[in-house]
Amino acid sequence: MIISRLNNRITFFSLAPGVNDDGVPIGDIRTDEYSCWAEIAKSTNKEFKEVTKETTDFYIRYRRNKLIDQTWKIDFDGRIYDIVQIEEDFLNHDLTKVKGVLIK
Repeated sequence: MIISRLNNRITFFSLAPGVNDDGVPIGDIRTDEYSCWAEIAKSTNKEFKEVTKETTDFYIRYRRNKLIDQTWKIDFDGRIYDIVQIEEDFLNHDLTKVKGVLIK
C-alpha cells in the first residue's frame, strides 16, 4: 500500500427515516458513519467505452472495528455514489475496494 495515493477525502453515510418534534415522519435523514482518505482508481479505456453509468473504484485502508455496509452511500467531492460492490482484504488486512455508481 502506498499511503501517498490515499489523497481524497470521502464520507460513508446512511439514510434513515426521521421524525420531527411532533412525531410526524419526515424524509430521510443523513447520518455520517465513517470518513476517511481514499484512492480514486482511474478507469481503463475498455471500462470507459463499455460502462453506461459512471462507476468509480475507491480504495481505503482496511478497518477491523467497523465493516462497510452495502446500504450506505459515499459522498465524494459533492457527488453521491451508491455502493454496488465491496471487496474486503481479510487475508492481508491492507486495502478495501469499494465500487460506487454515481447517482447525483
